[in-house]
Amino acid sequence: VFRFSHFKYRWDTNEIKKNYKFGFFVFLSDLANSSLTYLDKLLIPAFLGAASLTYYSLPGSISSRISGISNSLSASILPLTSNLNSVKDQERIVTLYKRSTRLLTTLSSIITLVIILQSKTILSIWLNNDFAYASGNIFIILALTHFIISLQNPITKFLFAIGETKFVAKVS
Repeated sequence: VFRFSHFKYRWDTNEIKKNYKFGFFVFLSDLANSSLTYLDKLLIPAFLGAASLTYYSLPGSISSRISGISNSLSASILPLTSNLNSVKDQERIVTLYKRSTRLLTTLSSIITLVIILQSKTILSIWLNNDFAYASGNIFIILALTHFIISLQNPITKFLFAIGETKFVAKVS
């Protein structure tokens, strides 16, 4: 004889509030970061004309990969950090943070250094010498900017993992 259990579904308001609070602050942080990413693309044409945006956007799309790689790799440590935080293993969280930050900083540094040293060569091969001449210095500045942005990715992911979303949203 089979016995069927009857389940009742109900909304756990505390859990819903906790999830929406977390999601809201993550949303605000992502919105602020996205706004910053696209603000320059609105300002450059307003002050320098639409043609100038091309010399900025193409190097920007390449150099944004520095922070994109860092963001993708640091996202992989979020679940582990969250798990370690739930069992209050602060020592392993510190070790994980130090190692991952060191690795991501090294990787971002190497990519940025290659772009700085070979900016005009990369643009010459990809497009042409005239474009490389016009955008080479911009490429270097954008590479340095994205390098700095890539350094914030590990700390942001760690703060999300330990539930400090409000702080991340304020800083963003």
